[in-house]
Amino acid sequence: ILKVRAPGTPSRNPKSALTFRIAGGGSMHMLYGHRMPFRRNQLQLVSAISIIVMGCGNPQGDAHGYFLDPNSIDNARGHVRTLKDSFVFPYFGERIVEALIESGDIRQALEMAEEVDRHSRRASIFGKVAAAYARVGDLEEARSVADKLESYHRIEADREIARALAEAGYPEKALEAIKEHGSCASMSVVARIIQAYSEKGEIEHARTLLSSMEWSQDRVRGLLHVESALWKKGEATEARDTLSEALDLSLLLDDLEAKVTLVTKIARRIAVHGDTESGIDLLLSAATSARKINDPWSQAMAFSTISATANELGCEQTERAKFDTSVTTARGIERLSVRALSLTGIAEDRFAAGRHDEGRTLMTEALATVRAIGEREERTLVYSAMAQAHAHVGDLSTARTILLEARASARRIRDIHERAGDLATIELCRFQIRNQLLRNQFDQ
Repeated sequence: ILKVRAPGTPSRNPKSALTFRIAGGGSMHMLYGHRMPFRRNQLQLVSAISIIVMGCGNPQGDAHGYFLDPNSIDNARGHVRTLKDSFVFPYFGERIVEALIESGDIRQALEMAEEVDRHSRRASIFGKVAAAYARVGDLEEARSVADKLESYHRIEADREIARALAEAGYPEKALEAIKEHGSCASMSVVARIIQAYSEKGEIEHARTLLSSMEWSQDRVRGLLHVESALWKKGEATEARDTLSEALDLSLLLDDLEAKVTLVTKIARRIAVHGDTESGIDLLLSAATSARKINDPWSQAMAFSTISATANELGCEQTERAKFDTSVTTARGIERLSVRALSLTGIAEDRFAAGRHDEGRTLMTEALATVRAIGEREERTLVYSAMAQAHAHVGDLSTARTILLEARASARRIRDIHERAGDLATIELCRFQIRNQLLRNQFDQ
């Protein structure tokens, strides 16, 4: 147990001390997907926590303490267990499993997965646990988890294992994990394996897999991975030809959201490699496609992505107006929960593009919108999403205020299942923000 007192606060103040459990066992301990000697792991984690808690002397100190409370995941599990007889139990159980995996506690994630074993989400849940073990190099345990599933559901687990191995840089092992499933192998997994080969510079292996892929958005993504590897090897002509092929396929896609995303990505690459004018022309083409997207939320997000790319390419504000009707589109959404989420997503894009004043204005508007929501369930979900967005851009104080407001509302609910679901959502949000704070400090 480590107890840390915020500088300048009297020890009699119960808020001045935060207690953290430093988990470790055996000779190795896993934190955020990395394996290392657990003594060093403990020291680095203690250091990370100490640095964060020393921030308690600043105006966001109370917010740091609120989010660093290590009990949030246990609180969430307690609320979720109240839902065992409810049809939403598998959904919340899966969210708990995801949060535990994200925090690095795969053993507890597996325990939670076994609690929802008999429910419909079991293939997805066990697949995620198996992938987590594969990601840290424990293939034996990954296969043991996958073996808990019937043959049909085993395919999904093997796909997740393959994806995790590819993400960890082991494309050969990833292929081995899915080879017995043949044509049932997911093309998105194959695209991720192509990326792994490309990042290793093994372009011929990547091309061999590409040749087996059908025409699809996953094939486009595979081509973009190969194109990136070709540029790194100095093969500019071949890289341009590959990018041209990716563009031709993207323009033929029926899925407008995927089309806009991929064409925007290709436009950026064309501009970065020296042809800014063609890149901007292509962005205008992406904006034309975005106007045809029927779903207002998806359309707003598409325009926001295009605008962020235009900003990155150096377009002036007057030029960006040609690409971006995202805010206008978002404000026109009738459903308040979707409008608030759209405005929040656009605000995060503005922050990422360095347009902080615009981002803050949109965050404020989104918060005012969510407070006008009458549907209680949607309100809690949107509050949680907004809290994470505020934490993501560094505004922990507002994130804390939002969650405290959501909790006060949830505690007034009479129905025990509805109340438990809302409180679980809030505690999961708090735990996810805690993970992000620790990860950021750990990386630094």
